[in-house]
Amino acid sequence: MLGQVTRGENIHPIVGVIALSTANFIERIGYAYAVGFRVFQISLPAWGTRNDRELMTFFRDLCGAFPNARF
Repeated sequence: MLGQVTRGENIHPIVGVIALSTANFIERIGYAYAVGFRVFQISLPAWGTRNDRELMTFFRDLCGAFPNARF
C-alpha cells in the first residue's frame, strides 16, 4: 500500500531504482509495484559501454516485465 504521503490529488510518486543486473532491477521494481507504485526512474547499470542491441534488450526485458508501469 502506498503511504498517506504518496496519495492524493496531484501527487505523482516516483521510485528511483539502481541495480547492477536486469534481474535485480526486476526484483526491486517488483517489490515497489506490489505495494502500489507505478512510476519508476532507473539508472543504467554500470556495465560499461553498451551497444544499441544490448540497450534495447535491457529496456525490453525491464519494461516488458511491468507493462502497466511508466519509466
